[in-house]
Amino acid sequence: MEEIKNIIHNVIDHLSGQPLNKDQELFVLWETLLEDTEKKHVQLSGLKSGTLYVNVDSSAWLYQMKLKKTRILERIQTEFSDIQKMYIKIGPMT
Repeated sequence: MEEIKNIIHNVIDHLSGQPLNKDQELFVLWETLLEDTEKKHVQLSGLKSGTLYVNVDSSAWLYQMKLKKTRILERIQTEFSDIQKMYIKIGPMT
């Protein structure tokens, strides 16, 4: 069975006619790692010097994401070995 990441990647490639860049690939992977409820409260905010920055909208979601941080980071590192850390904080959701 094909992973959802690959399905989304193929659909976007087909629609745009261009392959995804690395940032887009990271976003697609990120979306597959979160549950629908989490997506409303958790958002990627940036990537700098091997650190992935994540914003959450409350202390409750900060706690939830810190519980999942190791598992999520390990999964991301299978595709993006240059990402070594994930920093989660309460911040703006855009």
